[in-house]
Amino acid sequence: MKTIGELIKQVFKERGWDDRVTFYEVNNVWNEFVGADISKNTRLIKFEGGVLWIKVNSSVLKQELLYMRSEIISAINNRLEKKVIKKIIIE
Repeated sequence: MKTIGELIKQVFKERGWDDRVTFYEVNNVWNEFVGADISKNTRLIKFEGGVLWIKVNSSVLKQELLYMRSEIISAINNRLEKKVIKKIIIE
């Protein structure tokens, strides 16, 4: 017998909502991880199939985030306690 949580996850997956839920979770962790200064200069655009798209307001910040990309992926995945982000695209 499945728990209510398992049933909800199954329904979300069947309806294609699981990436939306993950996007919301990643967005919360992102703000927590990068802090207010970086958060106000970035915007998470979308999350789909393990890929997170980030829009950045500054070329300097973009380079910094590109340099830290693997660290960001690890930190967010660790915080969520599951491997959801496989790749980050920074625009």
